[in-house]
Amino acid sequence: MNGFYDITKSLYDILITKGFNVVTLGDNYKVDIERQILFPYAHIVPETSLKRGNVTDYTFSVIGMDLVDFNKDEVTSYFTNDNMQDVLNDVHNRLSQVLEYYERGASGNIKAEGESTLTAFTHRYENLLTGWELGITLTIPTDGSKC
Repeated sequence: MNGFYDITKSLYDILITKGFNVVTLGDNYKVDIERQILFPYAHIVPETSLKRGNVTDYTFSVIGMDLVDFNKDEVTSYFTNDNMQDVLNDVHNRLSQVLEYYERGASGNIKAEGESTLTAFTHRYENLLTGWELGITLTIPTDGSKC
């Protein structure tokens, strides 16, 4: 059974297609912010798996993030002197496109199941990264004949 491999490869491919420069997989605490990477950056965190008859549901957190740039100009409106709103808007759009890809069934046998959430975060990790965390459950048929 290659369900986990198939789903994580599919997630990797669509995240790259939607403009994330680097995509990694692992624990939430393994987000790679230490090395020099090209942002925007996505990190896939496997959460749970549920076997239901001839399908398996895999739940993931997909963390999309980018660096916030600051400038020294005086703030003259409700906007701040950084591009935080731009980063939040851009990353939200990218992750929404990933979600819509699976909701449409464009990946073949991998489909989004149930409701998904996008949760914003600002200035997380040491690099003051900002972005969104997508909670998504993806379902894939299980081929029991391979056992």
